[in-house]
Amino acid sequence: RCAPGLRPFGVPLNSNTLYAKRNPMPLIIPKQSSVCLIRDYEEGDVPLIAEIEFDAETKRFVGVPKGTKEQWIEKASLDLLFGWVVVALPENEVAGRVCMNRAKDRAPGVAEFEIIIAKRFWGRRLGREVATLMIPAAFNELNAKAVRAEVHPENEASLALLDRFGFKYKCKATKAPMLLYEVDRSAAGV
Repeated sequence: RCAPGLRPFGVPLNSNTLYAKRNPMPLIIPKQSSVCLIRDYEEGDVPLIAEIEFDAETKRFVGVPKGTKEQWIEKASLDLLFGWVVVALPENEVAGRVCMNRAKDRAPGVAEFEIIIAKRFWGRRLGREVATLMIPAAFNELNAKAVRAEVHPENEASLALLDRFGFKYKCKATKAPMLLYEVDRSAAGV
């Protein structure tokens, strides 16, 4: 089967929560390249990420969250954010978020990669840099056998990114019209 259920590898805002205790293999964060920094959430990040989550253009292929932005911020402030913040360098501005979760179908050893970059940072290769940092980490730090990603069939930038890292089409995801792509360690060149 190709989807449902969610168990993040990432550590929530409050690492003392029960969820963090169920998460024995967190990635080593922060990670940094010359153009981006991937770090844990800090105070003040939630409203910035909410702006990205509720921007219709940025999320045109996956949709904005249900409810209001204020409800989302309140819920997120209660330690419900998983993954990490992507910061654009040298500006040091929050540019998006990235997650490396357990596969939705809970396949053993399979991680699921998700990235969202704010529109104002498109075209700067932040997605490529984030993938360069995170995909090898899934194999080397989490010992994943494969990494999956769901993508909308019209999201050309994401399809090109997945192709660049060796991802191959696997099947239609259960959430139409999304497609599921996957890469194993050897195809990823790790």
